[in-house]
Amino acid sequence: MQNKVRIDIEDPCIRLFGKREYAEQFVEGHFRMSTLKRYRKMAEDESGIGDPYEGIRLIEALALPCNEDHELENTPRMTSVPLRIPEVEESVVLCATSFREGALETAGEADGRHLAQMSKRFSEFVDRQGDEASRVYCAIFSAREMTNALFDYAAQRGLAFICNEIEYGCLPLTEKEIEDLKQGQPAIHKFLFHKREGYSDQFEYRYAILPKPGDTAGVLAEMLGSKEFIDVEIPPLKQFQLLEYQVDES
Repeated sequence: MQNKVRIDIEDPCIRLFGKREYAEQFVEGHFRMSTLKRYRKMAEDESGIGDPYEGIRLIEALALPCNEDHELENTPRMTSVPLRIPEVEESVVLCATSFREGALETAGEADGRHLAQMSKRFSEFVDRQGDEASRVYCAIFSAREMTNALFDYAAQRGLAFICNEIEYGCLPLTEKEIEDLKQGQPAIHKFLFHKREGYSDQFEYRYAILPKPGDTAGVLAEMLGSKEFIDVEIPPLKQFQLLEYQVDES
């Protein structure tokens, strides 16, 4: 990607690929949406890729010591416990970058049109995605167009669809959020659209397809089968730009 680029797309998002053909397939409407379990496994296989806490939130709990643990002297202590909810575990997601404030910076004008360039924080994230050829292929697309297409895709199959920017932070769930869970309010957004602060340079925007509340047909589970992803086909994107980015190896 050039240092400065003109983006003529409303509400732009960007998806990164290691091969040009993958970026071309994406804008043609052919791509995969993966379970969060798959992203957690990526973190196990390769450090720096994926997050072992994808879709998982931490809650503070009182740990009672084992009678045989003399070092604790039988004193209860606070600890963090991972919490998951079925609505999120059963979802599949498409991850992209939102060009909100932070990922892009103003880079002047040319021919009366505004130019933009990647922020230092985001460009460092992109550099880490480079393959052996030291290039990353970028598909810039309209967040609104993708939202409409995936909403229709989900509705036609009796599934639910939601999307949102990722909220970054390290704090456990609040007492109110935990109480909402107890009352049967799953607080999907607090799980599905949350990541730890260490990933904030991704400026992620996430599209999610999941079962409708009360669904007993298992539509999405049947689509997944034994896989951890679904192959999605939507109409070719009308608004897109394909760019090639030279990874900074310095």
